[in-house]
Amino acid sequence: MGGMKRLLLSVHDVTPAYEPLLRVLVEGLEDRGLSRYSMLVVPDHRGSWPLEEHSGFCRWLSGLAAEGVEMLLHGMTHTGSPGGTPAERLRALLFTRGEGEFLSMGEGESLALMENGRRRLSETVGCEVRGFVAPAWLYGRGSIGALKHAGFLLAESRWRVWSPSLGRTLTRVPVCNYAGGGVLRRGLAALWVRACGAVLRASPVVRFALHPDDASTPRRLDAAMSALDRLSHGRSASALGDLLPAP
Repeated sequence: MGGMKRLLLSVHDVTPAYEPLLRVLVEGLEDRGLSRYSMLVVPDHRGSWPLEEHSGFCRWLSGLAAEGVEMLLHGMTHTGSPGGTPAERLRALLFTRGEGEFLSMGEGESLALMENGRRRLSETVGCEVRGFVAPAWLYGRGSIGALKHAGFLLAESRWRVWSPSLGRTLTRVPVCNYAGGGVLRRGLAALWVRACGAVLRASPVVRFALHPDDASTPRRLDAAMSALDRLSHGRSASALGDLLPAP
């Protein structure tokens, strides 16, 4: 990375179910001249929005990929999985609204879904898929093990970005993002975003994740774009893959 300061920018929950909101977010990025970031794509959101049935949406993603946007796999359906240990259920309760798809899944099932999802995303959008990010950044032992067997070069959690296939951490810094849900939860998230901006000002890497809910009202969109402006000041917007060592 040299002396360059980076803003690792990502757009989560990329599915035709949220296409209008996603287009608003992308327009906001384009208005700021930002064309290098990661989009985290869900192949079949909640089992009702398969990419294969939404060719116009896939063509839009293909165009963005051609312009330099990185496409990563973001689960399969972005829904929760049953069962799990008490600790896993607590994590799901604290950090997600029933979306911890890979939290309590075994390694074999995780690997099968990862490989299927990568194939579907690659075929529908026509892009290389080098990375996987679990919904809500929630991984269990099974999904962590499956990542390496699937050969993914990139993955991220709330606290770090790493390369499963290389077996190394690429950066260790928390992600800044607004939370969906009620006023209290979003208010606390706003404080977290501001704190990250202040505490990480000298960090070579800052991470910021946008979600469709950030464009659900004019007020939320303004807050998200204002945070983006603050966090991107003096930094080069980047995709996760930009952290990988040169081949």
